[in-house]
Amino acid sequence: MGVLRLWTLCVVLLSCCSLSSQWSMTDLQAYLDDYNVKAQKVYHQSYADLFTWMKNQTDYNQQQMDNSAAALIQFDQQQALTTQSNFTLNGYSSNDIANNLTLRELQKIQTVGLMLSSDDSLAFQNKISSMQNIYNAAYLCRNSSVPHEQCPQTDRMYLDPDITLGMASSNNYSELLWLWQGWHDQTGPKMKSLYQQYVTLGNKGARGANFQDMGDYWRSAYEDANFTADVEAIWDQMLPLYEQLHAYMRTKLANELYPGMVDSSSPIPAHLLGDMWAQDWSNLLDRVVPFKNIPSLDVTSAMQNSPLVNTPQKMWLEAQNFYNSIGLPNNTDQFWNDSQIVRPADPNQQVECHGDAETFYNKKDYGIVMCTKVNMEDFITIHHEMGHVQYFMAYSNLSIKFQDGANPGFHEAIGDTMALSVGTPAHLSAIGLLQQGQLSPDDAKKQDINFLLYQALQKIAFLPFGFLIDKYRWAVFSGQIPFNRLNEGWWEMRAKYQGISPPVPRSESTDFDPGAKFHIPANVPYIRYFVSYIVQFQFYRALCEKAGHTGSLHTCDFYNSVQAGDQLMNMLKMGASQPWPAAMQTITNGTAHSTNKMDATGIIEYFQPLLDYLQEANKNNSACFGWGYDWPDSIMKNLPTPRCPQKGYAVENAANAFLDSYNSTGEQQYNTDTVAQWTFYTNTTDYNAQQAAIADANFGVWQLKQAKDFYIPFFTILQFIFFFGWLKVAEVLINPLGEDDEDFEVNYIIDRNLQVGYSMVDEMFEALPKLDKDPFWDDMVPDLPHTRASMRTVKNDNPMVGSCADITISKQMSRVVTIPEEDESGSVSMNSIRRRRRITSTGQGSDVLVDSRPPDGIHSCLVSESSKEDHALDLTTDKKEDDDADRQDNQSLNQSVRTLSKNSPEKSASPSDESNFSDKPVSPLRESNFPDKPVLASDVSKPPPAPAPTDASIV
Repeated sequence: MGVLRLWTLCVVLLSCCSLSSQWSMTDLQAYLDDYNVKAQKVYHQSYADLFTWMKNQTDYNQQQMDNSAAALIQFDQQQALTTQSNFTLNGYSSNDIANNLTLRELQKIQTVGLMLSSDDSLAFQNKISSMQNIYNAAYLCRNSSVPHEQCPQTDRMYLDPDITLGMASSNNYSELLWLWQGWHDQTGPKMKSLYQQYVTLGNKGARGANFQDMGDYWRSAYEDANFTADVEAIWDQMLPLYEQLHAYMRTKLANELYPGMVDSSSPIPAHLLGDMWAQDWSNLLDRVVPFKNIPSLDVTSAMQNSPLVNTPQKMWLEAQNFYNSIGLPNNTDQFWNDSQIVRPADPNQQVECHGDAETFYNKKDYGIVMCTKVNMEDFITIHHEMGHVQYFMAYSNLSIKFQDGANPGFHEAIGDTMALSVGTPAHLSAIGLLQQGQLSPDDAKKQDINFLLYQALQKIAFLPFGFLIDKYRWAVFSGQIPFNRLNEGWWEMRAKYQGISPPVPRSESTDFDPGAKFHIPANVPYIRYFVSYIVQFQFYRALCEKAGHTGSLHTCDFYNSVQAGDQLMNMLKMGASQPWPAAMQTITNGTAHSTNKMDATGIIEYFQPLLDYLQEANKNNSACFGWGYDWPDSIMKNLPTPRCPQKGYAVENAANAFLDSYNSTGEQQYNTDTVAQWTFYTNTTDYNAQQAAIADANFGVWQLKQAKDFYIPFFTILQFIFFFGWLKVAEVLINPLGEDDEDFEVNYIIDRNLQVGYSMVDEMFEALPKLDKDPFWDDMVPDLPHTRASMRTVKNDNPMVGSCADITISKQMSRVVTIPEEDESGSVSMNSIRRRRRITSTGQGSDVLVDSRPPDGIHSCLVSESSKEDHALDLTTDKKEDDDADRQDNQSLNQSVRTLSKNSPEKSASPSDESNFSDKPVSPLRESNFPDKPVLASDVSKPPPAPAPTDASIV
């Protein structure tokens, strides 16, 4: 009866909401059925094109992938707009939506990721694929003597497998540095500008969908408003264990592997941990393992000799066998036909080698791309990727929007949960890859420590990296890390959380080291891996309990446990149909640790034996902990001691972190205070004075809060005293007659002058006085009135009188005959003959004789006047006197030439020469004998080349 009443109440409530929203559940369900038919086709095409491109990265395949991805975005946007206009969720609470599959599906359709135009969607996808192409095509050249672009194919080293293998196997410091620096230089710088454009477009689309930025959109997948705080809290729980592991590895590197190259209290150089990104340190296991005489758990050599898993194909079949043993189904035939599990034989074919699994949304097509190698690492990765496929198949019967993990971290955790079981000595022994039962109890414990250290070098070492990748991108998306600090912000976070530093100085202007990690250019959110590494131990602990395991958690293998498989399948088939806390409750249901929350108790329990060992080992090695970063007191109290001192990169990093915080708040504080002061100075009202005082006080309080240490500002106090001393002097200068009542009110006078001056500009600029015509109104060039004194400066009504106007030159002095000079042939040089030139000014001109040796006292005056081409002299000459003077000069010149010829025995003039100096008078040097261009004093080559006026009265 109670159930019936409850059902009736639910129907009534839904009916009320439907009526208020003008739609019915029947209408909505019909729409959703139609939506799923359409969505299946669009999603299938998009992921099929993506998978094709991953297996063969040609320009054509990329174009097809970009087009179908853009079409998918457009489809999602159109459906979101349609449902928002036809089916509003107003009136439904979040609990109503979470508990009703139909409403939840509607909400997921309406919550579209990025709202972009078709052009922007295509551009966004193009940025991503272009960055991926840069990443996948990057290589190093073994032959450094040839240009990089001309490197022979046989000398090229790609990330997989060449560079990855080199980073894992080499113990040469310089070689590791060459590999690390080469890869970072060949990837990040080439995509830096693309990444900035990608961020801009992504944020535009996120804001169009009512998210703050793309980071806000990514976090929305976890359906938890406190998600960021929860993740931070989990990292705080894990930090003590990570610092113990970090101190242990740093001591090994400093004392044994690279003595003199690694500081035992500073961040570890990023290239020395066996991995390009220092996220997985397990490749150093053989060199840092505590008990070297205990048999290794790396079964790579055993795999290569085992007929069970000695080829990539057999490795994948063995992974399927593990899932079958716990009751999960086989992979489909399409999976085996479509998957790429080894690198193609064609070396020029660009493919995706990073393991990736995809579903094609048609309940049968699934695929994996991976360049599998026969080793233990890839054996574990295969189980991880096949866990994705099992999840795909489990929820394939759900609606399109529910065909996803409960949250992105769950999808990653499923495969890793299987890998935890697969990697145990018990399982490796069960499939014949490890011989067990031959060790003493003491050696078995040592083997456990070696095994847990191997797991920690993968799992614990990864946690800060998995945390900071998206924390960094969230800061970039929000603008907390601006584009001009992309690389600096990256290394600040890596130093803070990982205790890692770049091995060589990096440049903000060119480098973009985040781009050297696949997931950043590929637009793949990364916090899912951090979540996965936490919740997988919760899943693992729950399945081990269902399998009936007893003993230490790290020894559990639920291989062949159908009960564990059933518990897992109950969660897998839920997909995203319910919020992830419900999925967590399902997989932990019926266990001692049943919960609907994410916590770190599972992973801490798993590694507790190793933590006990590391604490003792670090104490014996007198190791310090941390890398100089100053954590808050709430965290610091739980961290191991003694702490490493702040120095080197840690000090710089701490300073940069403080400056970032200071600048992020300081800009607003300075702006507020400056605006308040400016407002007061430009409008001195009582209110503005009060606001300025308040802003000053707030600014002072903020500055005090920013102070890192207490100190007495001695010089500031001294400056204050001098300032007020000079202020008193200024007051005396302003009021020189004193401040008594009888004295002038100088302040009033100044204020009154300012008031009048401002009013002239602000209020009276249009109040112009009436203009009256003066006596000169109608004169184009008026004759200005003069006083008697000013008239004396005017000569002939021309005030523009030259500086030599009053010089009087006698007639005799103005006529100077030039003595001809002989050239090399004995001929008289015409350069020495005075020349007449025309100097033009305002349309008038006269002939002037220029002597090569002007009279003393005249030269400077003439040069100063004649050398100015833009101020020609107005010269006039008496024509008759000029002609007479020319005639006399010619006669004197002929006589001089004859005398010179007679007195020169070594040379005699030729008949032609004599004819040049006959008794005939020499023609006057008129203007017709010379070019039209006036000859200036500067044009005469023989010194001194100054002109001299003849019979000229300068006006």
